[in-house]
Amino acid sequence: MTRRTKRLLLAVPALFAAALAGMGFLLYANRVTTRVTALDRAAIARFMAAGGVRLPPAGLPDIDRQIAFIGSVQAAVMKLVPGNTGIPQGQPREPADLWRTRSGLCYDRSRLLEKIFRSYGFTVRHAALYAAPAGSGILTVLSHPGLSSHAVTEVKTVKGWLLVDSNAPFLALDAKGFPVSLSQMSRDADRREIIYDKRYAAAMNPFYRKPFVIVYGLYSRHGGFYPPYNRIPDVNWKEAADNL
Repeated sequence: MTRRTKRLLLAVPALFAAALAGMGFLLYANRVTTRVTALDRAAIARFMAAGGVRLPPAGLPDIDRQIAFIGSVQAAVMKLVPGNTGIPQGQPREPADLWRTRSGLCYDRSRLLEKIFRSYGFTVRHAALYAAPAGSGILTVLSHPGLSSHAVTEVKTVKGWLLVDSNAPFLALDAKGFPVSLSQMSRDADRREIIYDKRYAAAMNPFYRKPFVIVYGLYSRHGGFYPPYNRIPDVNWKEAADNL
């Protein structure tokens, strides 16, 4: 073995470590932050006032108070952001932007809903849903562009995770008024065993009635929704850990 070959072999671990560090830096730099800023809070206050959203009476049971508040926030967002033109890629889509445009698609309104719920202390996670045959995995759907998709929000209540739709006034509550999570909805897509609360069932998107794959923490596959607006997918890694 020549000296040159030895030097190259010795350099391999360092090069590998540098490559991993570079990849880690790129992923960190491209992460989607869920922090609620002062500018967010100012816009949220406008939405709450214009939508007539108030905290429910303290005398209600905790779950009833939470559902009432979540539903009133969703109704306000549907009323105040009625347009169906999405904010173009390469532009911010935070609460102040939705207040200005009064229009957005599921991925815009879900961001607004999530920021509002977080500002009131709720634990929230973002989910990208992809229509796919039962048994499909995350890698399968992410490698197949063109699949029907939907961006939604899950809010953690005292009785478990609750799906909050971003395009229609649909809350995933069953006939007894208990929250239904995305994972439950996904398992039930073919069976149709869950009976949903009559108050919301009529607004249920047909998307939920067919098999779909859940990808938590993925805000876009193309990287154009959040800074630095490049081709690296927009992901919040803390939320993405829920896929494991």
